[in-house]
Amino acid sequence: MAWDKLASPVSRYFFWRTAAGAEVDLVIERGDQVVAVEVKATTTLTRRETTGLRALQGDVGERFRMGIIAHLGTETRVLGDRLVAVPLASLLGAGRIPSSETEVTVDRS
Repeated sequence: MAWDKLASPVSRYFFWRTAAGAEVDLVIERGDQVVAVEVKATTTLTRRETTGLRALQGDVGERFRMGIIAHLGTETRVLGDRLVAVPLASLLGAGRIPSSETEVTVDRS
């Protein structure tokens, strides 16, 4: 991301996977801090969805600042120590995603 190059230290973005198959969609590493994001195309979350985040948290230890599961539901929930679930729309700053029947007006000024 262009704006990130202005920050010091610069963030690194990557996918993370273990030999055992645990994975995280997006890991953001800045200095000695790590934030992880999992994107799930579901409205119902189970403990299974936190497997990759928990594995990364164990792997990086105190460097782990937060793990986020972005999902298609509407609830924000705390899932555990430094683990949260948030609606994908909220994470993207879009608020509620309109349904296909909702008319969307775009201000072109």
